Amino acid sequence: MKYTISGFSQLAAVNFNLDSVDLHMLRWIVDFIDSNRMRCMTLDGEKYYWVSYQGLIDDLPILYLKKDAIYKRLKRMCELGILKKKTVFSGGKFSYFMVKILMSFLKVMKS
Repeated sequence: MKYTISGFSQLAAVNFNLDSVDLHMLRWIVDFIDSNRMRCMTLDGEKYYWVSYQGLIDDLPILYLKKDAIYKRLKRMCELGILKKKTVFSGGKFSYFMVKILMSFLKVMKS
């Protein structure tokens, strides 16, 4: 078995019942964070990052996802404990995610 897919442990992904679309979405989040261009906010003493559903759609059209599908997938990852979400209402409604949990559970490897 190939150890990693998109820089994530394939075994951990299988254990969490994640598919390749989920892994590509997570890779996009990690890469965007690493670019230092992602909006972040400290909430309850923890660092969260804003995930633009439209940005994900624009950057990964090959996934053929709509906003509601992205929402459902990210919600599921939160329910699994991979991500942690906070919704911020400030001039709109923004979804911020903490990825520290993601890093430890899926053993992210730098690409």
